Amino acid sequence: MTRCRPLYIVSIGIGAYLRPQRVVAQGLAHLVRDQGVGGSNPLCPIFSISVGIHKTTGLSSGRFSFFPPWHPCPRAYQAGSWFLIIHILFLRQYKSLAIVFPMKTTGKTSILFFSIICACFLGTIAVRPLDAQDPLLTIVIITILNAGVSFLFGLLTHDYSWTDRLWSTAPVGYAWIYASAGSFKPAITLAAILVSLWGLRLTYNFARRQGYTGGEDYRWPILRGRIGNNVLWQVFNLFFIAFYQQFLFICFTLPLYTLVKGEVGEITPGIIGSSMLMLAFLALETIADQQQYEFQQSKYHLLPRQEALQADYQRGFRTTGLFAWSRHPNYLGELGVWWSIYLMGACAMQNPLHWSLVGPFLLTLLFIGSTWFTEGITVEKYPAYQEYRKQVWPIFPKPRLPQPEVENSNCL
Repeated sequence: MTRCRPLYIVSIGIGAYLRPQRVVAQGLAHLVRDQGVGGSNPLCPIFSISVGIHKTTGLSSGRFSFFPPWHPCPRAYQAGSWFLIIHILFLRQYKSLAIVFPMKTTGKTSILFFSIICACFLGTIAVRPLDAQDPLLTIVIITILNAGVSFLFGLLTHDYSWTDRLWSTAPVGYAWIYASAGSFKPAITLAAILVSLWGLRLTYNFARRQGYTGGEDYRWPILRGRIGNNVLWQVFNLFFIAFYQQFLFICFTLPLYTLVKGEVGEITPGIIGSSMLMLAFLALETIADQQQYEFQQSKYHLLPRQEALQADYQRGFRTTGLFAWSRHPNYLGELGVWWSIYLMGACAMQNPLHWSLVGPFLLTLLFIGSTWFTEGITVEKYPAYQEYRKQVWPIFPKPRLPQPEVENSNCL
């Protein structure tokens, strides 16, 4: 079948990209010998693995291959799918998978990841035109696809921060889906522009910390060690890291949906006020991230050290600037951004309390849990942090003058 030839070429290209030279070469040799190019078993562009690759990796069951749903033997497709899941989650044989997909988190891997994410967006929109379908359901479908891709990339790279890489990008796409569904009326367009500003700033901050080229969130290896069981960790990865956190993307962007469905499509004084409040919180988050970035960079001598921060260098953590008022001022800014977006939706609905409140509420709960877990790690590393916790509130500023006096018990 001549239609199979492009699929083989695509598979060879992907194999070359991922650099499994020996495996791909032997796999193709077996393929040509046993089936012939254009035989009855066409390769799926990404996941079809030949008998030769199966033999090379040393797996122990007869055939390990993924075939497209239109393959004449769909049972082989189903069996291969379940075999892969069992092989990864329960047998924990990551080495054989890594031979076929030796992926590490690099710039190229991130480009591949975001190319697939873009395909999920564009493919879903093509199937469900925004002018004829409910945008919320479209976003739910996109989120499910994105979460599945994030989970898969976590398995292949052993880097579980792929959802983090979508945190500042996917909601921006959702905002413009809502804007398109709302015929770009002034209120929803303004909200989409504000969310885009938020996403650009957060993406820049994440990128300068090498978030897209490596640097898995330091908390995941610690939590993985505490869980101590690979099956339970992958269950946590699937349901919390991949799906629940991306479910939150849907939730905290729900106020944009109310701007599409609300009674007010124009920009009102209430929407203007909410927008100004959102920009103020965005500025707060920007300043907090910059202060923390400068401290961390200078702490490890990547930037010149500042005389005013000498005491904080000795402690190991920052207690000056905005951090004299709040232990996590960036969290305060982030939460303020999305509560302000909620207020915009409330103004559009002409109702201060409506069901989209679930979004910023669940986001707040996530940040509370993140604060609790992160500070538990920090206290173990820097005992003086315990005293700092007594003097400064975690997120909201404590009503007092910013004069923290923390014992310098940690010298670097």
